[in-house]
Amino acid sequence: MSIELNRPTLRQQHQAVTREKLLWASYETFSSRGFYDTTVKQIVDHAGTSRATFYLHFQSKSEALAAAWREIQLEKMEPLWQYVDQLSPWSSESIHAWMDRMIAAWEAAPQFALSSNQALTLDPIMAKEWFDGMSEFCSLVPNLLATIDPDIDKAKMRFILLCTQMERTAYMWLSGNFPGTRSELLHSLSYFWITMIESGQSRS
Repeated sequence: MSIELNRPTLRQQHQAVTREKLLWASYETFSSRGFYDTTVKQIVDHAGTSRATFYLHFQSKSEALAAAWREIQLEKMEPLWQYVDQLSPWSSESIHAWMDRMIAAWEAAPQFALSSNQALTLDPIMAKEWFDGMSEFCSLVPNLLATIDPDIDKAKMRFILLCTQMERTAYMWLSGNFPGTRSELLHSLSYFWITMIESGQSRS
């Protein structure tokens, strides 16, 4: 008779279910109210739990936002990074089409994207999560990184800087502060990415 030594206990299963409820409650509350206006009470009310239970899983609303960003939002973005890596050889048209899909993904959850960017400027927890997430995306784009620069560290740095530019520009667009049309937004962001790619290709 085999014994499953690593099988979670009923208590551990219950804790995992509760955390998942809090995670989605956080995502949905931040998505509807934004970072500044969301409170822990609103999250626990939405999840049907208590403040005490919330603090068993997260130290603050910032930590809950960071977890929701990493475990929900980043998962949604992973296929888009895998997609652009498979476009090689890249062209202005293919990068423009990819950028359109990236912006559409942010537009599908605008308030959560705005909440994340608001927290980035205020909270070191969210800032660290963001840079860790961008570093993880590097593993999804090996072809792109190899094209950007044969020195992998330089390639990762350029990739992360372009991601930063793209995220901040998308934030300006979603908040209604971008000084142009959606078409101009796509053209400008695509130009920076294809320029970096072509620069790398010219060195190879």
